[in-house]
Amino acid sequence: MIQRGSWVRRRSYGQDLLFYVEEVRADGRVLLSGVEYRVTADADYADLVEQRAEAVRGTRRRETQRLEEKIEELKRRHSKTGITHGESFPKNVRILHLDGDPEYLHICQKYYRELGLEVYGEAIEERKQPIEVLRCLRQYRPEILVVTGHDSLPRGNENLMQEDSYRSSRYFAETVRRARATQPDMDRLVIIAGACQSYYELLMESGANFASSPGRVLIHAMDPVILCAEIAYTPLQQRIDVEEAVALTFSGSQGIGGYDTMGKYRRGYPSGRRKIRSWGA
Repeated sequence: MIQRGSWVRRRSYGQDLLFYVEEVRADGRVLLSGVEYRVTADADYADLVEQRAEAVRGTRRRETQRLEEKIEELKRRHSKTGITHGESFPKNVRILHLDGDPEYLHICQKYYRELGLEVYGEAIEERKQPIEVLRCLRQYRPEILVVTGHDSLPRGNENLMQEDSYRSSRYFAETVRRARATQPDMDRLVIIAGACQSYYELLMESGANFASSPGRVLIHAMDPVILCAEIAYTPLQQRIDVEEAVALTFSGSQGIGGYDTMGKYRRGYPSGRRKIRSWGA
């Protein structure tokens, strides 16, 4: 029997994505959260096919392998920047990741740390992110802000330029506006915003450096982490190649877009007798 916590796929979509059941409502509608992608959905109970535990484990095993391969690719890409020479040392780049999904936040934090990135994370429901963002900015003083969670655009909805058409885009946009008002310089505070099928144009106009989703497609949970690594390990005063950065993500240019943005990797010299900590750490 399908209930909260079950793993399911949808018949009407050819069982393409694996979902976790968040809620089974009295009217027969079921609220779903994506496993590999940052999407939420409603479905009829009768449209769902429950997945056996071994099938779920197989799917998650393949996904983990794909993530590990991407992390190794990023490590190789940034290895020259991340290695210090002689008496030089790097300044840590502070990343704040606000996520509407606690499980995705936990997964992302693991991979940030594997990439050697300094990250602070808070799991905050999408609709509450505009309320909490200023507190978070004061508390963590980030150089890169990630605003994400779950979003979706109902199937068959043709009004793509109306924020009411999207589940969470209005909350992401307001969060970005409030954050950008505290720091108008887009190179001092870099903002990455959005989730699956988010209202890309609205998020960019609100002040994001990078946002989803130009093609209203599903984006991978790890896409913000990939962009953060590219920003953090691109040397100071060097412009990030937007096309190249977007191509590194799982979603590509249909899933992520952005503006020209300067890198944040800063090198110091000499290191001194004691290990130097970053300012404000």
